[in-house]
Amino acid sequence: RVDGDSHAQKLLQSDADKMPTDWSPDGRYLSYTSLSAGGEYDLYVLPVSQAGSPIVISNGGFQEADGHFSIDGRQLAYVTTATGQAEVYVRRFPSGEIVRKVSTEGGLSPAWSGGGTLYFLDLAGRIMRVRIPEDERAAIPSPEVVMQADVITAGTSRNHYALAPGATRLLVN
Repeated sequence: RVDGDSHAQKLLQSDADKMPTDWSPDGRYLSYTSLSAGGEYDLYVLPVSQAGSPIVISNGGFQEADGHFSIDGRQLAYVTTATGQAEVYVRRFPSGEIVRKVSTEGGLSPAWSGGGTLYFLDLAGRIMRVRIPEDERAAIPSPEVVMQADVITAGTSRNHYALAPGATRLLVN
């Protein structure tokens, strides 16, 4: 607790390097990226309210990282190199039944705003946005350019930008 009213509590013990990336809106889950023994990044979600085991989101032999929960907690956006380059995907959470590709020309650093809108950074250094349809059978529209950010996009776990509440402003690093 940040108010200092309790002692620190270890949530997970393992020898692997881990990077937390997001809390679910209800505070029940923590998404994190873990470095495997083979040098690949894998994506997990840890239930924090009970002594649960991590839920494997993606560890398919590619780099998977940077998981972020939607505002309603029903979807998880993340980055994977399954296509040969970094791309942004969304999947239903917690079931993982529906997985959809969001980016069209590479993508990093997904961030949700209200109304199901997902922002991300494409590989040309542009901040993109796309409204993810609630109907998971509906096609995801082509992302639109918000601005040219001119940031270096190497790596999938950097904080290149931040959204103000309601996505009314962007802070670019």
